[in-house]
Formats: sequence, structure tokens, C-alpha cells
Amino acid sequence: MIEIDELLIRMPGLSEEEGRRLAEMVAGYLGAHLPEGISEQHISTLTVQMQLHSKMDHDAMSVAIAERILQQLKATLR
Repeated sequence: MIEIDELLIRMPGLSEEEGRRLAEMVAGYLGAHLPEGISEQHISTLTVQMQLHSKMDHDAMSVAIAERILQQLKATLR
């Protein structure tokens, strides 16, 4: 099981509802793409910073964010 207590995405230009939906999409992608055994680990804080092109649609943004989070998770657990 994966549990994310807080997922904070700061993205200028998104409404609160758009931000919430984007966070849900990121969480859904993460849940579907977690590597084997990663869900048994505890990571108290993971900070990911990235820049996204403002013309990206929300689906592409959510995948890019989730993939970066997965990269950080893998690097943290090595």
C-alpha cells in the first residue's frame, strides 16, 4: 500500500480545482507504476522540483510529475 499524506503542487495559473485534479492524476499514476517492493518503504519527505511547459495538457503534466517522483523515490531507496 502506498500512502501519500500530502502532495503539494505549486503551479501558477491553475485553479484550486484544477490543482486538486492534477494531484489526483499524479497519485493515480504513481499507484499504477510503483516498482516492486517500494510500497513497503517509509520516506518522511520527498521534495521534487521541476519546470513544465505552460502549454502542456494536464495529462502530460501529471505523467511528467509522477515520473519525476518515481525517479526520486528510486534514487532515495538505493
